[in-house]
Amino acid sequence: MRGYIKLIFGAALIMASVSGMFSAVDGTAKNAAQSIVDNAVDTTGIIEKRTKHTVTARKGKIGGRGSYYTMTYSFATAEGRRYSSEINISKEDAYAVNDGQKIAVRYNKKQPAINAATGFKDYFSQEDVENLPYGTILFSAFLLLLGGGWLCWSGWRNIQPSLEQISPGSGGSNPALPQGRLNAISSGGGPRTSFGQR
Repeated sequence: MRGYIKLIFGAALIMASVSGMFSAVDGTAKNAAQSIVDNAVDTTGIIEKRTKHTVTARKGKIGGRGSYYTMTYSFATAEGRRYSSEINISKEDAYAVNDGQKIAVRYNKKQPAINAATGFKDYFSQEDVENLPYGTILFSAFLLLLGGGWLCWSGWRNIQPSLEQISPGSGGSNPALPQGRLNAISSGGGPRTSFGQR
C-alpha cells in the first residue's frame, strides 16, 4: 500500500513541477501576478486579536527560547462577504495597536483570500510583477521534479514483486516431500512472491 501512495504522491509532484516550469516559461506566472495587482481593492478591516507565542527550548532538539507575535484581522468585501487572516508582526507593532482597532486592508477582488494589512505587510506591487524570481521558480520546480521522480521510483520498486526462483537442488531438499512435488511448487503458474515479502 505504501508503494502506491509514494507513486501517486510522486506523480503529483512531477505534475506540479511541470506546471511550475511552464508557468515561468510561457508567462502564466507573470499574468497571475499582474492580475493580483490589477484587481486590488482597498477597504477597512478590524483587528480581532493579537497573540504572543512563547517558544521554549526543548532538551535534545534544535530550537531556541523566545517569543513571536501574530495578529488576526478581518474585513468585508464589496459584496459583503467576510474574510479573516493572520500575520506575524513585530513586538512593537503588537503593542502599538489595540483589539477592535480599524486598519487598512487591500485584497484581490477575484480572490479575497489574497490580502494584506497594508500598515503591517506590503501587498503585491507592480515592481514585484516586474521582478518575479524566475530562477527561484525554475529551481523549485526542478527540486519538485527530483523529489517526485524519486518517490515514483521508490514506490514502483515496492509494488513490483520479487521473483526469486527456488530450485530443488540448491540449499538441500526436504525429505518429507517427494521430488516431483518440489518441481511442481517451483514451476507452478501464476504470480509468485518470495518468502518474507508481502
